[in-house]
Amino acid sequence: NLGWTNLTWTGQGIRTVAIPDGETPISTSGLVASWSFNETSGTTAASGGSCGATCNGTLAAGFASTTSQDQAPLTGWTANNRRWGAGALMFDGSNDFISVAAVADLNPQSELTVMSWFRPNNNTVASLLHKGDLSGAWQLNFTGAANLFGIYNGSSWNWVSPSFAFTPGEWYQIAATYTS
Repeated sequence: NLGWTNLTWTGQGIRTVAIPDGETPISTSGLVASWSFNETSGTTAASGGSCGATCNGTLAAGFASTTSQDQAPLTGWTANNRRWGAGALMFDGSNDFISVAAVADLNPQSELTVMSWFRPNNNTVASLLHKGDLSGAWQLNFTGAANLFGIYNGSSWNWVSPSFAFTPGEWYQIAATYTS
């Protein structure tokens, strides 16, 4: 039992090196994994951070195209809908996801920070980041205005919800931090 309780929404983000490059953290000390999704083709999403290629992700078969950018509407690699870098990934909301192997480095022990940039097309539920096995499970969602970040404590989920609704078509940077 990890005993993670008393989660609160603060409405604050993390500082990055310079605007407009919100991808580059001020420090990579303690950074375990980072996926920029700046590749432009293929089925691998490369990971930065201390776990390196061990944490590379594999694009699910649900992506309509992985051979080049902007080959299928709202799914696959894109140059037209990116925030920074050479590319980005578009997720169709039904069967597009990135799978990462069960790596011990991704099991939080006493602290965890997860962050994602995203631009919703609507206010339907979408899991942005999700560690699915229950040995330290956590989830960062886009759900319109409910259950944004959750941590599994060994027997139940503890959720944090924002105090505002997201606007479709706008870019957001969401960061959730847990410390024991």
